[in-house]
Amino acid sequence: MKKVIDNKRLMLKVCDLFYNHNETQQTIAKQLSISRPTVAKILEQARATQMVRIIIPDLAEDSYFEMERKLEAIFGLKEAIIVDEKKDLYAQKEEVGKAAAEYLERLVKDGKNIGVSMGTTLGHIAKYIQPKVVKNAMFIPLVGGIGQVGMELHSNYLVEELANAFKAQYILLHAPAKVSKKSIKEGLIGEAYIEKIIKLTNKLDVALVGLGVPTKNSTTMATGYYDEGDMEVMRKKNVAGDICMNFYDSEGRTEQFEMNETVIGIDIKKLKSVKDSIGVTCGVEKVSAIRGAIAGQYINVLITDAASARKLIEEMELEEKS
Repeated sequence: MKKVIDNKRLMLKVCDLFYNHNETQQTIAKQLSISRPTVAKILEQARATQMVRIIIPDLAEDSYFEMERKLEAIFGLKEAIIVDEKKDLYAQKEEVGKAAAEYLERLVKDGKNIGVSMGTTLGHIAKYIQPKVVKNAMFIPLVGGIGQVGMELHSNYLVEELANAFKAQYILLHAPAKVSKKSIKEGLIGEAYIEKIIKLTNKLDVALVGLGVPTKNSTTMATGYYDEGDMEVMRKKNVAGDICMNFYDSEGRTEQFEMNETVIGIDIKKLKSVKDSIGVTCGVEKVSAIRGAIAGQYINVLITDAASARKLIEEMELEEKS
């Protein structure tokens, strides 16, 4: 298993925070969700490998480091991770999945509760997890089953895959993702087993969520729960994206999307209180969804591709000039 102290990206962040920004080891440990002794070992390893001599080497060695720092500063993110841009969408999701797996390995520890949403990008994570055993960690689905799309995209399936990778526990949400009426939803979530899972989403330490956009080719639309008429209604209400089939606008507002009230799963407002809420997504068409998710405080960590990161920064810089 690859050791945390051998993670070059993490080593670079720790060194920059410690030497260039004068942060304490304890502050760095809290910010990056690692222990203080691990921070000390990383600094020691950096010196041993001559990454650090008197000053940190040229940060240009990591082509995305400065862009990551800029995203963190502009949007107030806890951390941003950018991966290479790929022309093929499948290859792009693989690249993002690898980075998400590496990041998740830092966070999943004994006794943690990890919530997982749905979607194709999250489906590329589990296979890149290095074998690791954690005690009393629990993986929890954040939304019910997804109708007509393949099982591999379901929150339940992703939870089981990730839990197996970490040799951890998991629980499944045996309920549809969406029902026709709010009264039906209220009846279902009143059932003891489903109520238990919904209550677990109040105790998340980590949330791993995909960001969707309501286009014809999206996972959300492929569920069969929505049609072109629903899409038109959402567009008129300035939809930006969705997390766990909870729709929101560019400011992160959800109130105007009545369809959220019939979704069985987490109310995404709960994500605001999760210590590490990780948005995993790629493709420039997702930029509006990313901005809305950040504005709503539904994510505080972003893992995405270079093209999307570049567009996010360019949009913000243009808005500041206007």
